[in-house]
Amino acid sequence: MNKPPAAGRVALLAILLVALGFVLGLGYQTIQHAQQTPDKTPAPTTRRAPLVRGLRVSPDDKLLAFTSIYDNAQQAGRFLFDLKTYRWNEAQSPAGWQDSITQWSTDSKRVLFARERIPRAANGGEAGLYQEQITPPTNEGKRNEPEALSAGAEPPGEKAYAGFWTPDGKLVMKTRRDSKALFLKQEGEAQLIDDSPGTYYQNRAVTENGATAYYVVRDITQQNGKSALFRIQNGNSRQIGSSFNEIAWAYLAENARWMLVCTFAENGRDWQWSLYSVSPTQLKLEKQAQIPEDVIAVYWSPDFKKVLGAAGKSLWLIDVPSLQTRKLGDFNEWNADDAAWLNKENKVIVASAGKLWKVDVATGKRMEMWKFPNKYWD
Repeated sequence: MNKPPAAGRVALLAILLVALGFVLGLGYQTIQHAQQTPDKTPAPTTRRAPLVRGLRVSPDDKLLAFTSIYDNAQQAGRFLFDLKTYRWNEAQSPAGWQDSITQWSTDSKRVLFARERIPRAANGGEAGLYQEQITPPTNEGKRNEPEALSAGAEPPGEKAYAGFWTPDGKLVMKTRRDSKALFLKQEGEAQLIDDSPGTYYQNRAVTENGATAYYVVRDITQQNGKSALFRIQNGNSRQIGSSFNEIAWAYLAENARWMLVCTFAENGRDWQWSLYSVSPTQLKLEKQAQIPEDVIAVYWSPDFKKVLGAAGKSLWLIDVPSLQTRKLGDFNEWNADDAAWLNKENKVIVASAGKLWKVDVATGKRMEMWKFPNKYWD
């Protein structure tokens, strides 16, 4: 099969990594079932599986939160799945809106998500950032009403469409579609943290010397394709290390101590990864390696010693800092929607073709945990 040119691969990668969008409904995975034709002969037809986005495991490893898109890309819902009992429930998003789950609170009692309008007929709803108080789900469990967090705190003319919590629980809002900015919600008002003339690749907040520091990878200018890592603390912004040219993506680990920068390999098919160690004052190149093209989405392990590579046909494990790569298991038709590491087990959760799987990282053995009921399949 011919490989798409570089520009096409960038577009494909962006589609697969960007927060959930209803337009992706046309790319749902398929299953087969029998349908009676007039001559009573069973004929195969295809059904589209619901699409899963934003898999997030609670810090206590008890609950899984995610968003699913279904009903011919007309409807979405926020799901809670109990990792011990396998009970679950759904809170539907308002018609014409999508909810992107971002983060659990450190006490596993709240979920942060962003609500955004889509090109469908809308019924109620308002764009912005929300939190939901979480209680253990049951089959008949009642979900709490989401609380709007960004409404009234955005700067004039701005609208928050993404965000995250800092280690001390404060809300950071990302605004603007072109020339983006980060704002800290402080006493009900927005305080500017940083702005980018183009794209933000990654934003992380960590505690250093008793205060919150932000590490952001963003464009330096909008025209020349240059990007860099910046550290921001107490209103002071400083570039760390040299700039990068025409990268496919950059990914900071959650502790902001490792950074992966991805470009296209010379063979025009695979990826070239550069692994950097990060400190408040230095960006140091540790290793470079060619990584299989199958590795499209990146998930750091809780101890930051491994990376799970997914979204292609196979699952891969990449060791840090050696970047040695091995295939996880022998299944070759994953095409995973999303994945997440468990915090207290050496296992990952993978959403693929309308099912949730638990995969043992040591052996590659997989176990089906759950399948969407029939009503969610198109």
